[in-house]
Amino acid sequence: MIDSSLPTVLNHLSLYWKERSIFSSFNTVEFIKHFEDENGVKLPEDISCFYSLLDGMPSIYPHDTDEEGFSFKELAMMHIKRGNYKIWDGQEFQTIHVNVLPFCDYMQLSWEYAFVFPWSTDSQYIVCIMPTTDSLTPLCDRLSTFLNHYMDDDDVIYNYKME
Repeated sequence: MIDSSLPTVLNHLSLYWKERSIFSSFNTVEFIKHFEDENGVKLPEDISCFYSLLDGMPSIYPHDTDEEGFSFKELAMMHIKRGNYKIWDGQEFQTIHVNVLPFCDYMQLSWEYAFVFPWSTDSQYIVCIMPTTDSLTPLCDRLSTFLNHYMDDDDVIYNYKME
């Protein structure tokens, strides 16, 4: 189910990027399906909707960032990573086996932001900061929430834990 606020958030994001001379394209439904088949994952509807309307920052990724240091990847540049990751549960790190899809670099790989999917084909996900190749700090469970934090330059998107 698509988050009801997503269309408004995506419209704001499109304008936000245009004001900063960041241009994005889109993906066809067929390409998104091809991506899912190639990576063995079914993207949740809100993530599919995002990539059908805005395909990252091809005008700057991977060689540059926006003013705040972010660079959203194009879907064609992304790949699912499967394995064991240490995830911060609020008190300590737990090791879990999940699918991870890094979608945004911060400060040219100082860290990444990733969609984290359970190992099952369930379409639930969380957005995490990925400060190292094997650790995750959860931020939120909606793309629209993350995008609002990003556009507001909210401190929450910079806070992570490392083991």
